[in-house]
Amino acid sequence: MLIALAALHAVAGGVAAAVLGSSDAVIVGAADAVAAVVLLGAAALAVRLGASARGAGVGRQADLGVTTVALAVAGVATALRMIATGAVWSGLELPLVLVVAAALPRRRALAAAVAGLAPAGGAVAGVLAHGSATTAELLGSLLPVAAVAAASGVALAWRRRVALLTERLAAAEEVGRLLAVRDSLTGALNRQGLEMVAGPMLENARRQGEALHCLLVDVDDFRRVNEEAGAQAGDDVLRAVTAALTSAVRTTDVVARWSGDEFAVVGPGTGTSPLELERRVHASLSEEPPLPPEAWGARVSIGSATLVPWDEGDLGGLLRRADQDMRLRRSLRRQRAERDSGPVPPPQQHPVEDGAEHP
Repeated sequence: MLIALAALHAVAGGVAAAVLGSSDAVIVGAADAVAAVVLLGAAALAVRLGASARGAGVGRQADLGVTTVALAVAGVATALRMIATGAVWSGLELPLVLVVAAALPRRRALAAAVAGLAPAGGAVAGVLAHGSATTAELLGSLLPVAAVAAASGVALAWRRRVALLTERLAAAEEVGRLLAVRDSLTGALNRQGLEMVAGPMLENARRQGEALHCLLVDVDDFRRVNEEAGAQAGDDVLRAVTAALTSAVRTTDVVARWSGDEFAVVGPGTGTSPLELERRVHASLSEEPPLPPEAWGARVSIGSATLVPWDEGDLGGLLRRADQDMRLRRSLRRQRAERDSGPVPPPQQHPVEDGAEHP
């Protein structure tokens, strides 16, 4: 846009210099030539600085400052041309000044618009007061004024559109950041998200002299659900377990999907006991079962580990200890279930009657 404005000044200055007297032609031609050079320089500087430099403090301020100065020089050249020709219509590039200014940040846009339009505005007032003798000349002089008003509407609409697109881009970037730390299926934190949250949580617990607990949750019979009911049923189970865990743990705890069918709960203090959390999760899943009871028993196995303030361990070690505890608890539960069910009775032996053959 700066290049287009520079081209307009070069053309308008050349045309005005060709039709004016010698002294006015020199003034108008020189002013428009200087404006065109300054505008081209501002455009070249903006391209050379690039997006990275404009994002920095000093580079951005220099870029915007040069653009504002360039528009001010263009406004002075336009004012001289309108005064020399005695016609407002000779400043038809003024609407483009508003469009260029609209591309700048809010405060800079206002400053650039004022810098570009203030000199030309004075010239417009002078020309309208003394230079329009007939109705046709007056209407012709008012044409740029109407064009400036229309350009103002276009510039405002453009700014609103840019603001809307910027908001959408920021929202998309925020979604991208969330997806980078959250599991897309369950909405819980993923491994990266858990590591980002658990690091400061661990440091804070040590500074406060508090413990940090970890619960590792494994979904029972998940492989059988996938094999017999399908992958969609498995996804429904994982989402239901996530919701049950989120509602069962404390508000200070974080829930993360650690692997395929394993979840991790990390929080300050000693936390909820594995048996209590298993009970809460089973009760929640039984109220709103993701699958019929015959397809899945709504059971999870949970192990726990605690990191005391003087322990030199980290999140990885805490999870390994919780995994060992979970496997031990599951093994003991299976042994207890087998012991409670009792030995399998031998098959009954029916007496064989005399004379009958043995099978």
